[in-house]
Amino acid sequence: MVEEPEGGQRDDGPAPGGRASPPWRNPWIVSFVLGAITLTLLRPCMRYVPEPPEVMTVLPALVGTLTAEGRAGRAWESASLGGAVHVLHGFCAGCEGEREAHLAALGRMRDRYREAGIAIMLWSVGLDGPTAEEAEALCAAWGCDPDGWQIVALDEASRARFLATWTEQRARVAVLEGWISDGDSSGWVILDPEGGLRGFYPWGRPEVEDEVLHRSRRVQLAYGQR
Repeated sequence: MVEEPEGGQRDDGPAPGGRASPPWRNPWIVSFVLGAITLTLLRPCMRYVPEPPEVMTVLPALVGTLTAEGRAGRAWESASLGGAVHVLHGFCAGCEGEREAHLAALGRMRDRYREAGIAIMLWSVGLDGPTAEEAEALCAAWGCDPDGWQIVALDEASRARFLATWTEQRARVAVLEGWISDGDSSGWVILDPEGGLRGFYPWGRPEVEDEVLHRSRRVQLAYGQR
């Protein structure tokens, strides 16, 4: 006669044959595995990938001088930028404190593009200069290089055209996105392979570097550039 345990519950021991049920018959384990697989498959569908910023205007014809080591003094034309995505960076060359912060950010951005395996060239253009000699000194001090980031010294006529186009681009994006202009024209613009200027990302926003990187990559993908 088998004794009943206290409380009336009976321990019949392991399943017939002396073996416990296999894990795949446990409903909790099965539910967990199926849920993990389902979430993994759904993740691409749930991720938000923003559309490339729209074209507001086009880059005018510009001429200037390259300043990075190994190419310093060489003539440069904006027409040479066709066929690829670039990031243009406008800054106040005569504002020493702000200028240093800008150039440090450009070095960071250049490194971030490389670490991410994204082939995009960064071009810094002073909205109020600098001369070729000043730009060359800045390039040497802040680590520009011919394959990742350069400062372009525009001639006077080109700088006037660039500033007018830059200001127009900034104003249009401000109206489109509903932010208020504070008079500072420093920032970033994406240049597409057809010469279109896309977006305007004002200097000083904490998330601006992330936004520029991801938006420029999105423009690359839109043009089938890997």
